[in-house]
Amino acid sequence: MQPSTNETEIDGYVPYCIGLVVKDKPFGVDTILAWPSGKLTMSSGSISDGDKTAQVSFTDSFGNAKTETSNESQFQEADWLRGDAEHIWTSPMVRAGESVQLYRYKDTGKLFWKTINPEPELRRVERIIFGASNIRAGQSGVVDLDSLYYIDFDTLSKALIIRTTTSDGEAFGYKLTMSGKDSFAILEDTVGNKAGIESQSNRVFMQDAIGGLVETIAGVVNVKAPGGMNVDASSVNVKGPTTFEDNVTFKKNIGVVGGISMAGEGGGKAEFGSDVIIRSGLTVYGYSDLKGGHGPHNN
Repeated sequence: MQPSTNETEIDGYVPYCIGLVVKDKPFGVDTILAWPSGKLTMSSGSISDGDKTAQVSFTDSFGNAKTETSNESQFQEADWLRGDAEHIWTSPMVRAGESVQLYRYKDTGKLFWKTINPEPELRRVERIIFGASNIRAGQSGVVDLDSLYYIDFDTLSKALIIRTTTSDGEAFGYKLTMSGKDSFAILEDTVGNKAGIESQSNRVFMQDAIGGLVETIAGVVNVKAPGGMNVDASSVNVKGPTTFEDNVTFKKNIGVVGGISMAGEGGGKAEFGSDVIIRSGLTVYGYSDLKGGHGPHNN
């Protein structure tokens, strides 16, 4: 048996002809219905009615001229041939009227397709996933979205997703989702920690899996710390009225420049563990056990 001398042959896939896509191909489906226009040059009709038969002449993988009749229709199914796009895990969402290169596999009647050149006037919203397998050599398993490090370009749902997995023993996986439709960008891990931007509400946040939260929303900053909160700084400056809803303990000296008021009736309690230095007035309401006399006092 003599080998093929066809320089354009790809591992037994022999160029057949240029075809036209008949119907829009949905996401997740690799088979198209194509009109082999390069072979059926004498056929008539549009690419929307396919109830005819036609004689097709072609050259097989050994250079032999052959003629056959298309299967009940001038339209034929073809499966996606990934070719050089080995890291694209989803077939292009070709649209009706786009040109594709059709291939035959050896001498079988099976057809395959791949895109030729971009046709921007025809291509519309689509979804494409680029990925790298995360299954270690020697391991069993099928490559899918749970075993890929991938980038998902999805203009169908208006999202861009970048994701890692834990399929090769990683302790944690990470996912970055940017949604043009819902106006947010969120980075999250597989245990519930996340950070993000919600543009519609002007919210920027960080949240851990335990319930700790730091967020700024429409100019207001909120902090939730179920496990406590520590601030270690060379100095802290707070400008504006300040309210403490629970007890406040000062473990060292506190200096007050201006005035301080303590409301005992219906209010909270302020305890000072050391000296209190007051540069101006002190007004105390509701206390009768303040050292130096009975309230109210003005100094």
